[in-house]
Amino acid sequence: NCPEGYGGNISRVTVTNCQFNSGSFLMRLHPIDDSNYVPKFNIDTVSVSNCSGTCAFAGFLVGHGGPAAPNAIDGLTISNCSLSSPAILEIGANFGGVSLENVTLAPSYSSRVPGFAFARSSAYSIGCTYIGTLLTITNCTVQRKDGSSIPLFDIENSSSLANLVVNGYTASSTSASNTKIPMLINVGAGSIGQLAINSVDSAHIEGPVSPGGFL
Repeated sequence: NCPEGYGGNISRVTVTNCQFNSGSFLMRLHPIDDSNYVPKFNIDTVSVSNCSGTCAFAGFLVGHGGPAAPNAIDGLTISNCSLSSPAILEIGANFGGVSLENVTLAPSYSSRVPGFAFARSSAYSIGCTYIGTLLTITNCTVQRKDGSSIPLFDIENSSSLANLVVNGYTASSTSASNTKIPMLINVGAGSIGQLAINSVDSAHIEGPVSPGGFL
C-alpha cells in the first residue's frame, strides 16, 4: 500500500511459496493518496508465484476506490497459484499490464456485487471507474462445485480495458446438474477494446460474451 508508512512508489516485489488464510485479501495494490485521493503513486514489477490458500474478499485488490494515474499498477504477474475466494482479481484502479498464468480459483465466500468472477470490477469500490491496458490469462482454471455462473471477466462501472488476451481457460464443474456458464466475459457497464481468445475449453461455457457485449 503506497500511502502507508513513509509513502512512495513500490517496485520489484517478489512473493513465492507462501500459504494464506486471510480474512481479506492476499495482496492489496493501492496507489491512491487516501488523504485527498490524488493520483500520487505507482506500483510496478510485482511477482507472486507458487502460493495457495483462502481469502475472504479476493486474491488481489488492484486499487481501492479512488482515481489513479494512467498505468498506475503495471507489471503484475501471478503464476502457479491456487486460491479459494470470490475472485482472483478485484480491479478498481488504472493498470498497465497484468498477467495471470496457471492460476486456479475455487469460488467460495460471499459473492458480493457483481458476483463471483475470475477477474472483476471491484466489489469493494462500487462506482469506481478504471482504465486497463492489457490483461493476459494463460492456462487458468475455475473449479465450480455447483452450477454457479462464474465468468472469466466481468467489467462494470463504465470502466474500459484496451486488450484482453486468453491463452487457455477452463471452467470445470463437479455439479451433477452440469450447468453451463452463460458467457465467458460479461460486459456489464463497461467496454473492451480488443479481445483475443486463442484457447478456451468451452465444454461448460455457452458463449464468448454477454448479449450485446460487442457492437
